[in-house]
Amino acid sequence: MKRALFVAFATAALLACKGKDSVTAPTADVIAGLYDLKTVNGSALPYTVLDQGPSGKLQVRVASLTINSAGVATSSTTTRLVLNLVTLSEQTDSKQLTFAWDGTKWATANASGTTTGSVSGTTVTIVDNTPGSPQLTFVYSR
Repeated sequence: MKRALFVAFATAALLACKGKDSVTAPTADVIAGLYDLKTVNGSALPYTVLDQGPSGKLQVRVASLTINSAGVATSSTTTRLVLNLVTLSEQTDSKQLTFAWDGTKWATANASGTTTGSVSGTTVTIVDNTPGSPQLTFVYSR
């Protein structure tokens, strides 16, 4: 009797789900847009990339990522060199990369290593695995 009741409830639950919209992975044109960098390795900006103590530090001050529907991402990063709490210089660099999108994640490989990314809602997470350097995880959001 318990087994028959279980089967009846399971069947009713499955039938209730029939016809519901299924969840599909976003396409490249859905994720296309401008994203601002929020954290690097879990730390808010400015993020210290290199800390040489009193002789200075290199920080990521601000960054953005623009993704288009053709599978091209362009990052713009502003870094600054700080010595004794004084900004000595500030520089903005842009980098473009083409990625392969499989609906849930993307990847690209270049001479300096492999970069992978994933999308969840309005958040893009990128992991940079450059050989000889510590792994960096960047979290961007719209």
